[in-house]
Amino acid sequence: MIVTAAANPTLQKMLRSLDSRVRRARFIANLSERRWAEAVAEHREILEALAARNAADLRECLRRHLANKFRALRRRLTEIA
Repeated sequence: MIVTAAANPTLQKMLRSLDSRVRRARFIANLSERRWAEAVAEHREILEALAARNAADLRECLRRHLANKFRALRRRLTEIA
């Protein structure tokens, strides 16, 4: 959605390449309903920061979202190992 709105073909190509590499990890990290709900809320915050054109808030929202995603992924991988 954000990448499409940016209308940047290079960015779109980079995201497609990255997505094909991390799709499984994203799926594993979001297996729990709780994490899924958190991720949806984080995406909402990201969109709100974008709409407000607030770079500092956007940076923090993205940092927090990725940190939470990595934490959830590590937890799930430990559970299934």
